[in-house]
Amino acid sequence: MSSAHDSLAGHTASISTRSKPLREVLRLMAEDVELEAIEVPESHRAAYHAGAVMSAGLVVALADAAVAALGTAGIAPDAALRALLPLMRSALRGMDARGLAGSLTGPIVRGDAGVVGAHLDALPDDLAPIYRLLSRRALKLVSERLSPESRAALEKRLR
Repeated sequence: MSSAHDSLAGHTASISTRSKPLREVLRLMAEDVELEAIEVPESHRAAYHAGAVMSAGLVVALADAAVAALGTAGIAPDAALRALLPLMRSALRGMDARGLAGSLTGPIVRGDAGVVGAHLDALPDDLAPIYRLLSRRALKLVSERLSPESRAALEKRLR
């Protein structure tokens, strides 16, 4: 949640307890405020929380990196953010509608190692590793849809 004023409805709450009676009370409390409750074993709570941080706080950091990339092209930060937010919203809607692999767009999905290379060459040294790491992750999502040649060319460029 990015604001204390945001509604909890539709969000997820993780429940982690060894006590069955407490687990049921927590589940009922979550349902009462329209949260989806999921059980997370205590031993995996840090991994769950890390994923949650990546999906929210680190998305903001990723947006900052994208704004900085547009800054390299001479675009002011406020204009860059205004340009990127509709793309980000569209990507989120796509994930909701088509899942992760089905909503991915861009040169990785097309198998276009040339464009990926041009992007990496254009990015400053602090942004290129972010692009490379996330592109390798994207490649894992769609690798089965690419020809072996395209996949190999992308893997080589993303090392």
